[in-house]
Amino acid sequence: MQQTINEQVLDSTTHEIDHFKKFHDGRRGIALEIEWNNKDPFYDRDLSNFSRLHLIGAISAGIIITRGPSLQKALRSVFMAHYKSLEPSELQKAIATVREPHLSRIRKAATSGERADLVASVKASSKYGQATTHWTKLLARIDRGLGNPCPLLLVGIEETRLQADR
Repeated sequence: MQQTINEQVLDSTTHEIDHFKKFHDGRRGIALEIEWNNKDPFYDRDLSNFSRLHLIGAISAGIIITRGPSLQKALRSVFMAHYKSLEPSELQKAIATVREPHLSRIRKAATSGERADLVASVKASSKYGQATTHWTKLLARIDRGLGNPCPLLLVGIEETRLQADR
C-alpha cells in the first residue's frame, strides 16, 4: 500500500486483510479479519492495522469474527466426548501423541475414562487454549483502546449458534 504525505509517495507496510470490500462510489472500504485459532497477539496486529487504515482513509470500519465465550468454554466438552467415544486402541494412539509432562500423568490414570479425560484436557488446551484468539482476549485489547479511532464490529460466535445449525 502506498500513501502520499507532503507530496511524497511512501510505501506503507501492512498486513494483508483477510477480506476487503472496496466501494466504487468513493466511499471508504470495510476490512474483515477472521481470527478463529491464532495466537492472541494477532489481535494486536489486526487492530493496529484497522486503526492505521482508518486514519489514512482506506476503510470506514473494521470487523473481527472470533470464538465467543460460551464456545470457548464448550470446546473442552467436545474434546471430552470425542476421546471418551474412542475404542481402546484408538485412545492408545491418541495417548502416544501426548508429550511429557502430561504423558506420565495419563499413563498413571486408573481407568480408560480417566485417561480419556486427561488426553481431552491436554489436547483441548494445546489447540484452543487461553493464549489463542477468542472473545476475552479480544475485549482486553479493545478495553486498552487498540483499534481506535476505527469503528469496529466485533462478532463472537457462541455455542448456541452452533447447536442451532445441527
